[in-house]
Amino acid sequence: MKSVLVVLLAVMLVGCASMVRDGAIIRVQDNLADGDYADAIAIADRALNAYDYSDDQRAQLLFMKAVSYQNLEDYQTALALYGYLAYKYPDTEYGFRAATILESVEQSRGKQGARPL
Repeated sequence: MKSVLVVLLAVMLVGCASMVRDGAIIRVQDNLADGDYADAIAIADRALNAYDYSDDQRAQLLFMKAVSYQNLEDYQTALALYGYLAYKYPDTEYGFRAATILESVEQSRGKQGARPL
């Protein structure tokens, strides 16, 4: 009986941890959509440090951080994050998006000189 209770409790805790982890992604999305870019960055940083994410989820959080920095006009940090995403997570949707953004920036710079995003 005790072992069944322990297993049940463990399953419940794992489920709760998963909900909290996924909730952090939703909070970052909400803050980004609301224009609360500094909060989105802070929540993403806390989530990345606190939880184990899949590569896809980690790339999504990092991409949202990059977009937040871009919207805060911190282009250097945004470009660095896009570069990291394209290098570290090339097989994810967000790694591909980051690579596409970087390619677009490079093409734009080649045509018009150095410009921010």
